[in-house]
Amino acid sequence: MANNTPAFQYYPADLISDPEVMFWDMEAVGCYWQLITFLWLNGGKFEFNLENLASLFRVKRKLKAQLLWDKIKVKFVLENNIVMHNRVSVEMQRQKASRLKRSIAGKKGMVSRWGIDNNVIKKTITKDNSSSSSSSSSSSSSSINKSKRVEFPPELNTPEFATLWVEWVQHRKDIKHKLTPGTIKRQLSMLAKKGEMKAKEMINYTITKGYQGLLDPDDTKKPFSQPTQRFNVV
Repeated sequence: MANNTPAFQYYPADLISDPEVMFWDMEAVGCYWQLITFLWLNGGKFEFNLENLASLFRVKRKLKAQLLWDKIKVKFVLENNIVMHNRVSVEMQRQKASRLKRSIAGKKGMVSRWGIDNNVIKKTITKDNSSSSSSSSSSSSSSINKSKRVEFPPELNTPEFATLWVEWVQHRKDIKHKLTPGTIKRQLSMLAKKGEMKAKEMINYTITKGYQGLLDPDDTKKPFSQPTQRFNVV
């Protein structure tokens, strides 16, 4: 399965306003979306042959599959016996670049935002609750400095895990679900039981999929994640 988000937003006008699509019958529309969905979940590629098409379109006869393909092929690219969709490919690359950019930014920002010693990550958060007073003393007295110390279990006490943990904390902030001290404690305890390799795998997988809760990629029960990016599939 491709490492993009598990879903994409659908804007009806993007489809029905296309003159090549608006007059398709429902059978063609269904096959179009079936193929789009397959591409999105499988790296943007589909090996073209009539047997595969018949299975994907849920028809018994290869001739019927060919007729359905002929209706919708104008919206796809077929090269070297591989079916692709330009908009799907572009969106996948864009999301991949976005994830990479966020990862790099998180690692660079770690030094300025976090201090790492043997087994503790420290973060100082300053809250300014001052009014519009221009007095420096008034501003100073209204600022609240809080220090959060995250103690890693021995099983997770490595620079590599510390770096990834920073990305996980930032991910939760990005999706508007900040980690509470209690949640941090429980998650680290659970991850410690999994071991460092599995813990890093779970965090990477969860961030990549855009999920809120930590998930083992070997687990078949996957949570739903609301996409936040527009995807024009036509």
